[in-house]
Amino acid sequence: MHSSPSESETIKTALRLVLAQHEELHARLAEQLHGPIQTLLVLALYRVNRAQEILESDPAQAEAELEQAKTILQDLRHQHVRKLSHLLHPSIIRVGLMPAARSLIHQFQKAGVEVALQVDAECERMDDPANNQIPEPVRLALYRILQEALTNSWQHGRATAVAVQLHVEGRWLCMTAQDNGRGFPSESTVPGLGLTMIATRVTQLQGTWAVESAPGRGTKLVVRLPIRSAAGIPGPAAGNPAGGAAEPLLSHLMNASGFKGEPAPPSGNESESNTYL
Repeated sequence: MHSSPSESETIKTALRLVLAQHEELHARLAEQLHGPIQTLLVLALYRVNRAQEILESDPAQAEAELEQAKTILQDLRHQHVRKLSHLLHPSIIRVGLMPAARSLIHQFQKAGVEVALQVDAECERMDDPANNQIPEPVRLALYRILQEALTNSWQHGRATAVAVQLHVEGRWLCMTAQDNGRGFPSESTVPGLGLTMIATRVTQLQGTWAVESAPGRGTKLVVRLPIRSAAGIPGPAAGNPAGGAAEPLLSHLMNASGFKGEPAPPSGNESESNTYL
């Protein structure tokens, strides 16, 4: 079976982007290992060596040096090793999608982005940690997609507020993320690594997704992933992803946070690159 030239190019582009994401992950891991982690290990080793040198002459100070070394190693384990582990796989996803999403949102809120999360009762019920009915691959995929959406809103869209909504429609788990960022001209934008990886994750799980944006009008991402068998359970009509529900939530969030007027206007740099990561 032979692929057409266009299909072949699409596959090659997708593979390049996947490899690029892997390289980016490797670079971030290497940065952590050779940066703060290595520095903390050197400091801990210095404290241990120092304690060894003065153990007989000054036992009290030696004990203090060892306590400082222990504090450094505890910080290393709690902060940096956990961060590396989270980059590879967020273990909290095993507890449930909602705890993982709330933890992720908290990280962006600390960075200065107001994020509101609205979850319907059925979604909360299915995500019960005692008997989670949302398949773990779906949880992980939606977590990574939300992570990508918030990163894009913050880094590229310069958004100050994002409204996220999770709800169940028939056999679909739906997510809408609407921001008040500067937006981008979707008709002339080349999909970058982020959108390509979103598309790949959604396609792997046989879901649907759509993104709407325009300069000065923010960006809306809508994703639907199947969580139940199609047999006997009607889902929403194909090609009609749930949307719009996050817009009132976004307006409320912007008003509550003191945001006035329309979403952030374009900065004038959109022409520099039409690649939306």
